[in-house]
Amino acid sequence: MLFAGDGSFWPLVAIPDLSLYFEESILQILPSASFIFFASALVLYYCQNPVQIRRSRLLWVKLCVSLLIILLESTGLALRCSSYDRTEATYAAVSLELAAAVAIAVVVYVEHRHAIRTSAILGLYLATGILIDGTKARSYIVRNMAASGGVAAATAAARLILLVLEEIPKSSLLIDPQVRSNAGGEETSGFFTRTFFLFLRPMMNTAYRGVLTMDDLGKLGPQFHSERLSNELSRHWPLPKQSKKHSLFISCCMAWKWAILIVVLPRLCVTGFTFSQPFVMYSVIGSVDDSSGSDEKSGGLVLATVFSFGGAAVSRAVTTHLKNRLVVRMRGALLSHMSAKSYRLKLSEARKQSAITLMSADFESIVTGLPDLVEIPFSILESGLGMYFLAFFTKEICLVILIPLVTTTILGVIFGKNLGPALRFWNLSIEARVAKTSRALSQLPAIKSLGLGPKIAEYIQHLRVAETTASKRYRVIQSLSLGSAIMVDMITPVIVVTAALFTNTFGEEMSANMVYPILGIVSLVQDPLAKLVKMYPSAMAMLGLLGFAKRDRTCHRSEFRPSALREHINRPAGG
Repeated sequence: MLFAGDGSFWPLVAIPDLSLYFEESILQILPSASFIFFASALVLYYCQNPVQIRRSRLLWVKLCVSLLIILLESTGLALRCSSYDRTEATYAAVSLELAAAVAIAVVVYVEHRHAIRTSAILGLYLATGILIDGTKARSYIVRNMAASGGVAAATAAARLILLVLEEIPKSSLLIDPQVRSNAGGEETSGFFTRTFFLFLRPMMNTAYRGVLTMDDLGKLGPQFHSERLSNELSRHWPLPKQSKKHSLFISCCMAWKWAILIVVLPRLCVTGFTFSQPFVMYSVIGSVDDSSGSDEKSGGLVLATVFSFGGAAVSRAVTTHLKNRLVVRMRGALLSHMSAKSYRLKLSEARKQSAITLMSADFESIVTGLPDLVEIPFSILESGLGMYFLAFFTKEICLVILIPLVTTTILGVIFGKNLGPALRFWNLSIEARVAKTSRALSQLPAIKSLGLGPKIAEYIQHLRVAETTASKRYRVIQSLSLGSAIMVDMITPVIVVTAALFTNTFGEEMSANMVYPILGIVSLVQDPLAKLVKMYPSAMAMLGLLGFAKRDRTCHRSEFRPSALREHINRPAGG
């Protein structure tokens, strides 16, 4: 039996549930159509890869459960189409769900044979399908459609079983013994095992009982092999492109474009969850003040709080993990590329190179700047969203956020233009010290025989002092950048609250359900503003170092020369 408003997307009359038309449109048609689209692309991608997993009982069990889901969806289709309790979207909803069930079976088979781990698309759809089927079962039972509700509940149980089966690692089923020996726990685990970092349990157990060693750390997997990473970068960075501006950075982005794009989804989830928190806070405070609130509303607020804060924590952890994987890819490819080039050089040319300097100084700055570069667009997005949502509580006072926003932009541009050259100047000094020290150490027997050991030690110490002096400019700019970020972080809520007080935005009294959500939104705005001051200079320095690392810097090389040592020896003690 349908409710009065079940035929409308937004019912005009109050009903004890979502309208059936809304559920079929949003919870059935949209997810099913999206999965069919992405599943088609996933199958085409996997079919281009060789078979990596052999057939086993695990595959047949998965296929049997997939067949059970198809049968249950077919039963649901028959029940819904034969019932008079349906809407305009019923036929499309149940038909697409059946097609999505068939797509699940196809993806399960192809993915089991051609991929060593479960994809995020299948894992997310199965988890979402469990929640949707549970919602459908409740809706059908409330409307006295017990048969359809039972089928929906059974479908949810079958999806849960398939989801658990997909979490079983397939490391023992790998065909290639080399891939099997190099595959780590993360590479062969399921989607939720990777999402909640459950693959780290063996290492955590070892660390709880004793001391970790290098042998206890898991393997990175075949996709992080230096040879594979170097080949990917070489394919996107041919010789004709190497002379162009920012060609190395652009080539890195093209080589790992999917690794970069995959960071976007969880990072957007972080933004969505965090910006929902002030509104959840507003509803919770309002519910506490309202003594007539129902238990159902209180339970919904508890679930919303857990979902908002827990989802933000998980999404932030996944985002950080994916950015670290991107950093590992980039660093491994650059190190491999640089080492391979150094091995091909003649001895006379190799002395002019700075491989050690690039490994120790430049690459660390690149690794620090890459996550910041990824974060910059999201910081700008969050600043705009924060201003928009702040308008719900403070009206036109939200425009005062433009003061720290403009200040942040100006400071970021100023520091970004100066931090890169300062860092390059410091790295040149490091390079000179390393080159001269290496050259001196290669002549150590002759130095000892001539009794020049103390003078050489003094000379190397002099190089270290010169390097420290060269780093002062970079340290000063970095300190100013961090200080500006702290200033923006502290002054933003002061500006907003002060403006709200002087314009009487809070009304006659400052109520808790107004102040705390406003402070929550302000904290969400001030965090990206403060990060922009720090991240933009770091990202610009990384771009400069990538351009600097690709050039043949022979004109900047300083070698250890006997004349330089003689000048230092003959220099007066106070000079």
